[in-house]
Amino acid sequence: MVVPNDDFPRQLSPTWRDRLAQRWLRLKSALPVLKSLVVIFMLFGLDIRDSAYKLVWIGWADSFHFQAGSTLLLLDDPVVAMEIAGGNATLGSGWPSLTSRCESITPFCAPGSTFFLSALLSNCQLDGAIRSEATITMASLVLVADARADAMAWASCTLLFVARRPPICQEEIVASFNERYAFTAKDVPASWMAQVNSAAEEELLRFLDLLSLSVPLHHVVCGEAFQLDPPSRSEGGREYEGRLYVCASPSEHRSEFLGAVHPPVHFLLDDKAWLTVDVLQFMNLRWGIRQNVHSRFHVRSISATKPSVDQSAVVSTNMQLTTVTAMNFSSFGQIYVLLVILDAGLLVLHFLSSLEILAWVLYPTARSVRNSRLLRQLSSIRARMALKQAEGGIRRSFRSRTTSLKLFFASGSTENRVELPRKQQSRGQPDRTGAADDGGAADQLLNEEFFYSFFSRSLYRSPSVVVATCVSQLLSWLLVLPNSVVWTWSDSVMQKLQAYMSSIRVWVLLLLLVNGTWNLFVLVQEEQAYRLARCTYLTSVELLAIGAFVSFVLRDEVFAMCETKWKLERQRLYDVTSFPGFLAHSNSFNLAQDSVMVTPADVAWVQYGPLLRLLANSFAAVLLYTALKSAFLSRRSDVAAWNRRRWRTRRGQSAVAATRVLKPRTSLQDLLADNHQRQKQPPRYEWSDLETLLNCPVRAKSLIRNSMELEVVDDDGGVQVAPSCALDFGVMVRDGVARSRICFSGVFTKSHKRVSPGTATPLGLSATRTPLLRRRTSVTRNSTEQAPVLLTNDTTWSPPTPDTSHNGR
Repeated sequence: MVVPNDDFPRQLSPTWRDRLAQRWLRLKSALPVLKSLVVIFMLFGLDIRDSAYKLVWIGWADSFHFQAGSTLLLLDDPVVAMEIAGGNATLGSGWPSLTSRCESITPFCAPGSTFFLSALLSNCQLDGAIRSEATITMASLVLVADARADAMAWASCTLLFVARRPPICQEEIVASFNERYAFTAKDVPASWMAQVNSAAEEELLRFLDLLSLSVPLHHVVCGEAFQLDPPSRSEGGREYEGRLYVCASPSEHRSEFLGAVHPPVHFLLDDKAWLTVDVLQFMNLRWGIRQNVHSRFHVRSISATKPSVDQSAVVSTNMQLTTVTAMNFSSFGQIYVLLVILDAGLLVLHFLSSLEILAWVLYPTARSVRNSRLLRQLSSIRARMALKQAEGGIRRSFRSRTTSLKLFFASGSTENRVELPRKQQSRGQPDRTGAADDGGAADQLLNEEFFYSFFSRSLYRSPSVVVATCVSQLLSWLLVLPNSVVWTWSDSVMQKLQAYMSSIRVWVLLLLLVNGTWNLFVLVQEEQAYRLARCTYLTSVELLAIGAFVSFVLRDEVFAMCETKWKLERQRLYDVTSFPGFLAHSNSFNLAQDSVMVTPADVAWVQYGPLLRLLANSFAAVLLYTALKSAFLSRRSDVAAWNRRRWRTRRGQSAVAATRVLKPRTSLQDLLADNHQRQKQPPRYEWSDLETLLNCPVRAKSLIRNSMELEVVDDDGGVQVAPSCALDFGVMVRDGVARSRICFSGVFTKSHKRVSPGTATPLGLSATRTPLLRRRTSVTRNSTEQAPVLLTNDTTWSPPTPDTSHNGR
């Protein structure tokens, strides 16, 4: 007689190694979902950051978020201006006219460059009294040509009493200054005003007289200057601030200084260096982006070793100028308000769409998993209590123990006996404890492709969203103008990265372009498009990567757009004639811009030409990538089919299935193997029930999707659209019920809405007619008869007898 073992229940309990292995497998199965979550939140983060960038960093309020800087070295010798025959000849710029007040001009240049926008002026004479009673002489002045003539004229007129202002103060250059740059009017204290017949008033009047006589105005060179301290007081370098201002005329060979006698002018011009405005105008609507900066300068002496004529090393002292600027970009205009409203509306719609998918698809699955696990845990606790009672006094018979042992080893699992009935049930059937088998739901919830393809669905198939997105993205392309300034002049890697990230939003236009082109191909060759869509697919992340890569390759062309535009509009001055061998640069003002009502075609081409070239190159890269991916997936499908045949020959359960943590689920290899099997005998292409309902070839148009799954086969052998693909076209399908998404209220055709309010029977149609779920419509259909559809309301459709045993996956 065999004596039963009293430790039998404890031997069935999982050990700590089993529990650790189960936890590790659960964590490992959740890692792909976490990765998908990171990608999804990254895309949402880009949208939120883009909206914050437009509202805060380049909004209507001055923020000075961007930092830029440059370091230049003083040349050894001053430049010599080219002599022009004729006393009334107009110079290429006002740079040579600085010699009317100063003895020489020595540029600050980058090493190996002949481009300069700052210079050292030597022995400059500044008039300090009305009748030349005193003269101010400054041995060394550093000039940076970053000011504008209109700003100088506006500041000078503001500090004069109204009765003392010359005619230029009533002209367009001064009267429209605040409106031109969207500045708010400033209240000037009475102590800042220049007194009548004072030296300050004379300085302001001379300055305005120079600007009145200068022709052309966009060749006038203006800038801010500061006086260098003696070398004994500036050892180790010192920081300076521009307190003096100067303008030089190209036609009068004359220059005037401002601020030497009347310092309050600095408080009006301190934040108006590199003043620039970029305006998009259309039908009397405009969007302007104004740039203005604060500038600070640091000058120090450095020692450098240079070879002499006899090849001996000579140590020389050179001057280094470092400019640090805080840049501000402010937007204004009706088009800018429209852009902000569009972006805010699209962001809210995408957020509501994600919540809708979460509530309709993911939350019910997670809730069923949670409820089933709680029921199984409760039944496990009850079973363990019964086992403890059995150990305390109630002995089971040897036959029952032998039967339990046979059942345990027959299950092939190391889990507790209390879960054996669930193993014997079919998927989705309740066990004896009342807990449903949630293995399929849990695996589906943790499936990376299922989670990502559902939760990352966009609204870019909705016509209204597509139009709003195109308008928003085309207008947002103008943000490249301030970004190009940051990219060109900033020394910060993080700020350049910020500018680059704001400029890669072109991937959304690329997605819409690929969708539109593919839809045209579907219109011409629908069945061939379906065959291609089954073999390959493109994800939104791949399009983002392609767009970012092409943007990086073409970054020099894209970020050179602002300088090209400013040169065309004469907002920047490039003088190559005044100093042979050098390129003199400065900020400039063009009064003709105020009379422009519509953006000229050449300026619009400068703005949007790089965008078209970027989209063309990105589209070519997408075609190449699609061909390579199709070949790769085709090769992989052959391998997947071989692996599936080899796997079916093996006996027993896999390690993953044995732990009952994860069940075998549909993977990419399974889908590829299925495609490989179907490609041997391609089925006849017919519209599915959902495609007939929508009157749209959903599968053929679903080239851009986030998983390989394109279609599923129901229990009747019919091919249906995968739920993740149906989401793209505005339909959420669950347990045989179809519901329209937000922004897809008109997704069901009008012929499918012929129902009475409050009823589910089609009007004028027989109730015994074949339901839609049993119809199959060929792609070569000639009949115009519409199938009856049961609609409970305008946005929800359900079949007459839905099959709830499966949800299409």
